[in-house]
Amino acid sequence: MNNMNPQELLEHKRNNTFYKVQDGGHVKDVDFNKRTVTGFFNTYLYFDSDYDVMMPGSLKKSIDEHGPTSKSKYKIKHLKNHAFDKAPGVIEKLEEKTVTLDGKEVSGEYFESKMIGTTVGTDTLIEYQEGQIDQHSIGFRYIWDKIQLIEKDSPNEAVQEEWKRIVGMLINPEEAEEKGYLYAVYEVKQWEGSSLNLKGANILTPYLGSKALNKDHLKLKIFDRINFLQAQITKGQSSEERIFEYGIEFEQLKQIINDLFEPIKESTPQKEEPQKLNTQRNLDIQFIINNFKL
Repeated sequence: MNNMNPQELLEHKRNNTFYKVQDGGHVKDVDFNKRTVTGFFNTYLYFDSDYDVMMPGSLKKSIDEHGPTSKSKYKIKHLKNHAFDKAPGVIEKLEEKTVTLDGKEVSGEYFESKMIGTTVGTDTLIEYQEGQIDQHSIGFRYIWDKIQLIEKDSPNEAVQEEWKRIVGMLINPEEAEEKGYLYAVYEVKQWEGSSLNLKGANILTPYLGSKALNKDHLKLKIFDRINFLQAQITKGQSSEERIFEYGIEFEQLKQIINDLFEPIKESTPQKEEPQKLNTQRNLDIQFIINNFKL
């Protein structure tokens, strides 16, 4: 994505699944006896490595519609490293909240989760207690008209004023000033929050295995997983909720493919339709992915 201009990157974001990592993770408390963990899945007003600023309220609708107190069958899940087959805990509270951590006010999506009595649940609890997990991330999709490109030197005076307003509220304004533009995110569709004990530029790599694998090997792993998901769907024995999770896995695989291959550029400049910006992603799995748009 580094070779995209700001407008192309905006369109790329609008058409893809993303996983937002917050530096530091904001683990608030771990109670080993009660098997509970509290903290923040996501922090507001932070200029992140994707040049995004998640605005206050951007997760409220997802929390209201799919949080632990909602009536939705598809509740936001607590996962580990974004893997739906590794759910270490159950979210008991999810809300927008402001707390003081290390002497600073932090606002964002606050969670309270209880780690279940499985191996992955116990291992995750231990990793929290020992400080091996110090990051969180959310899996979400941007909403087309709820993300806005804000440029410092925009010819539009209203955009310049919005730049000043947002940068003035940021936790790390100097990083935004250095870049000169940001993406203000006013609402997203969230389906999970993850505990991360794996670091790196591509946080989805653990889904596939070692980053040292070449692209051909990674491609084989992707298609192995696709074949498995296809087989499960074809059997027709999975619950509606599990089918929903399979759909999210297809979205994860789509992002991995985007990360593996550079976008194709036209030889002559022309205005492209947003959905054609990353034609490399249109592999054999596209007909499957199209059936699971979230």
